Amino acid sequence: MAVGIYLTFSPMLPGVRRLPDVRLHSDGKLLASKLDYLDQAATGAGVTPLTAYMDHREPDPAGAVFDLDLFLAGWDEWFPAAEGLRTVDGLLAALSVDRGGAGGESADLVSELAGLREWLTKALACGSRFRIEAAI
Repeated sequence: MAVGIYLTFSPMLPGVRRLPDVRLHSDGKLLASKLDYLDQAATGAGVTPLTAYMDHREPDPAGAVFDLDLFLAGWDEWFPAAEGLRTVDGLLAALSVDRGGAGGESADLVSELAGLREWLTKALACGSRFRIEAAI
C-alpha cells in the first residue's frame, strides 16, 4: 500500500463537506513518494519544506493501549495559507529549472503542486489555515 498526502483546512473551506472533497489532481501518492526530493528543492529555493506542515509527533510507546484515532485527533497545529503558497511557488520555480530530480515525473509533479496551489489560494481567500495529512 502506498501513502498519499492531502490538505486539510481550519476552518473548512466553503462547499467542502469533508476531507476527501479536498483531493489534489490525483491521490497525492506521487507527492508523498517525492517528499525527500521536494524538501531538498524547497531548502535550495529558500522556502519552508512541505514536511514542515505535517504532524511530527511520536506516539508514546509506554501507553498500554494505543488509540490511533485519539492520537490523530490530538494534533491541532495549523499553518498560514500564505506560507504554504510561498513553499509551493518556490517548488514550482525550482522544478522549472531542475526537472531531472523528479525522475521523469516532473510534469505530473508540477500538476500536483498546481493542485496544492489552487487549494491554498482558496484557503487564503477564505482566511483558512492548512496542514498536510497522510492517507493510505
